[in-house]
Amino acid sequence: MSIPLMEVPRSIREAWTNFKHWETVQQWKEADEDIDRSFVLSLSPSVFKPKWGGRYLYTDGCFIQVISIGDPSPVNPGRQGIPYRKSLRIMDDILDIPVGDTSCIMVTQTAIPLPANDEQDALREARRINLITKTTQEYEADENGDVKIHDRILDYVGEGIEAYNRAVYEGETRLFEFSLLVAVKGKTTKDVDDTMSMITALMDGKRIIYEIIEHDQVDAYLSMLPTPYIKSRLLSTTTGNIVALTTPLRNKNPKLADSGRFMGIDERTNNPIFLNFHNGSLVSGHSIVVGKSGSGKSTELLKDDKRALEDGDEAFHIVPKADQDTNHKRVCIEMGGQLIDIGNGEGKCNFNFFQVFYDKSRMEDSISARQTAYARHINILTDSIGLLIGKSFSDPQRNWTYTSLLELYRRFKVIDGEGNVINTDRWEDGNFWPNFEDWRDLLWEWMNDDKHKPQSINSIISALYNNTVMITRLGPFGFLINNNALKLDNRFTMVDISSLLDTPNIQDAVILMVTGIINTKIQCRPEGAEKKHIFITLDEGANLVKIPRMRRVIEKMFRELRSFGGHLKIVFQDLAGVPPSMIHMMKTNTDYILLMSNMAAYNVKPLVKEFNLTKSDIRRLKTPGQGRGVFIIGDAHIDYVNSLTDDEERVIFDKVPEAKRTARGVDSLIKLDERVEWIRRNHGVFVKNWIVNKPLDQAIKAPGYNWEQLEPPFKRGKGIIYIREGLENKDSEIEVKTFDEKEKKIKIKNQSKDHYKFVYSLAGELCLLDFDVTPDDYGRRVLMIDSNGKAIIQRVDLVAKKKIQASEVEICIALEVEMPKSHTVEQLQKKRDEILALKCDGKPVFDAVIFTCDNKYWKAVVKDAVGEEHSAPRGEQLKNKIMEIIETKIQATACENKEEQIIQDSANPAESVLYSGESELMEAQI
Repeated sequence: MSIPLMEVPRSIREAWTNFKHWETVQQWKEADEDIDRSFVLSLSPSVFKPKWGGRYLYTDGCFIQVISIGDPSPVNPGRQGIPYRKSLRIMDDILDIPVGDTSCIMVTQTAIPLPANDEQDALREARRINLITKTTQEYEADENGDVKIHDRILDYVGEGIEAYNRAVYEGETRLFEFSLLVAVKGKTTKDVDDTMSMITALMDGKRIIYEIIEHDQVDAYLSMLPTPYIKSRLLSTTTGNIVALTTPLRNKNPKLADSGRFMGIDERTNNPIFLNFHNGSLVSGHSIVVGKSGSGKSTELLKDDKRALEDGDEAFHIVPKADQDTNHKRVCIEMGGQLIDIGNGEGKCNFNFFQVFYDKSRMEDSISARQTAYARHINILTDSIGLLIGKSFSDPQRNWTYTSLLELYRRFKVIDGEGNVINTDRWEDGNFWPNFEDWRDLLWEWMNDDKHKPQSINSIISALYNNTVMITRLGPFGFLINNNALKLDNRFTMVDISSLLDTPNIQDAVILMVTGIINTKIQCRPEGAEKKHIFITLDEGANLVKIPRMRRVIEKMFRELRSFGGHLKIVFQDLAGVPPSMIHMMKTNTDYILLMSNMAAYNVKPLVKEFNLTKSDIRRLKTPGQGRGVFIIGDAHIDYVNSLTDDEERVIFDKVPEAKRTARGVDSLIKLDERVEWIRRNHGVFVKNWIVNKPLDQAIKAPGYNWEQLEPPFKRGKGIIYIREGLENKDSEIEVKTFDEKEKKIKIKNQSKDHYKFVYSLAGELCLLDFDVTPDDYGRRVLMIDSNGKAIIQRVDLVAKKKIQASEVEICIALEVEMPKSHTVEQLQKKRDEILALKCDGKPVFDAVIFTCDNKYWKAVVKDAVGEEHSAPRGEQLKNKIMEIIETKIQATACENKEEQIIQDSANPAESVLYSGESELMEAQI
């Protein structure tokens, strides 16, 4: 039954009406509150309350913390940079971090267009003028009636414009100022800390610099919000496509190791590429090389072998095929290595498959370690025999092969009846071990005795015997029957199996045997012993991974060698036939990939998707020539050039003249500018740019010196500095206290290494500007003596004096090099005041004082501490500062001389005419 609404008592109707009205008002109120909250959030920071000393923000019952991803850009000082070796995936990786119901993550990348300085307009006008001029010249006739042909230079200008546009597309220009901020919001500070720890762990894993903002959390968080200013000035004028194409996320010059093993040159920036295999900066040290025949792979591998040995590491190189251009055997002999040349003929060096190899210099000398080596060896030997037999090798044959080997080693007293190793003192005796002939004799014995007479057993043993008939003394592979004792105690071992190229089964068996030996040698090192690094090269990897057993061995080496100091480099001509799972496993466990140039279009196409190649990479790989390619490390793709030293040219190609072969010592090989020779002689360092007798576009290695990267004092980019061996005092370290931990840094002559490099590279650059430079001698150098005989001690890092002959002006500048976190603000100010107060006979000793450091430290501390007039960051700003001081000094001196002359002229009017000519000369010189 329905009741009409009009019959409802009045009180109920009023109550219902009031309720609906109240609900509507509440909705309006909530809407207004939302509008007010949005308006306040975008305009007023007063709703945010800093907590815990500014480390967190508190708002709406939640805590917020902001982390800045990246570091100020070294390429463009003064601007927020983006982490090196980073891809656009980094933001997705951050957002993929699992968070609970009590926290969330917010990521904001802000791109602010920099002033274009009418750049686009100029380009557009240049293109228009080119087109007009070209057209008029082609159709304009001269006085003889001949039609003019347009000037070729206009085409070059047009090509330059196209190259610029292409550079913009490839991301090689910087048109925006970027910042990348991540905010974590949680109900409690613990929720925030838990999520933030996962973000910092991700950054550490990708070797990305970050900073949790200790103060100014309010400003940092507000800069992440879409305020009206950002909406009107940025989002409405800049498209996402332009930002993506020009973002520094596509940085072509990533930060690699500053020292370590020199790998090659970044051709785009002409900077060296270093990788440090010893300090833990690399995950595994494994690598993949892909390149067609003739691209320079063999040279690349031999160069790596030589540099590994020079660094005190070991190298193991397997050569599957001969190469007329690069003589592997000569390299092995030159480097004093051990050559294992497998095959028939005179001069060959074969080894016995049945010897359990043991290297006392690297492996633990104990019964348990030898038992492990024996167990590993017999498994590898079984698989190697299977490769010798080929596809017909079945599981039953494998089982009987293993059984026969156990019996053979028991009869030769390698093991006892319980399977324990015995007679370990005779392991280095070649005649102690059985060989293939002894094994086949055992099979023949079993074939004819009653114990193995059943057909199911006898047929298997007979198959093993018959399938190895080629391994007899009269057979084609009789060289495998020997009792040679192989020792692997040499730091460089080269296994040449190129003579087995026509017998792939034998070649694969030898490779499996050798790699198994290496694997055992590495993993049986003594417990607690220092890790020794060994670099293993496997050529023709595509053929190896097609063999199931070999594929498993390679996979095991990729996954396990890192823990024992082993680094694997596997080489492919192409990836055809390599299982996708194998490619994914190798890419996951490698630190860098090298794709060699000289490819055709059909060679590049399969690699584009596999390695995420850009159009620039594709053009690079199609470029003709040897020793060039794309060096992929992390997410960075570098235009790589294999730069060889003179000695490497001699060892690998035998191309260096005899005079250079016998040269020894750095003085006979490298000559510096005479103005900086004193720095190498007295202080043991010099910079590559100071060399005058060698082309600087090639790798130059100085015997007796280690080379490292350097940030030049007067320009951007990277350079090379050479440090004399033994100069670093590694036993005495400086403890530098930071906010979180104590960093230990190696020192040189009681200075931090970075400080020493900066000081003397700056001293050399000043000498090249014709300054007379004197470094601080730890408070013992006398700078000058006043009229009272009092010695004034030099207490600054460098004193640079220069006499401008044209104006007879002498200038003296004090330069103090500062390292981050080495001094407080008060200490810097005190040091500045002391230097400025230094006087000799009432006159200031220095015309100017400059505190210099890197750009980040200068902006954060030094600039405000000592003042901009007394400081400048390294780079062009430092050089310009010095030039400005010189010009100011000359002008000031000229003005003083002019005033003095005017005073003299007033006393001697007759000489005023003479002074006028001198004044004009002085002004012209200025």
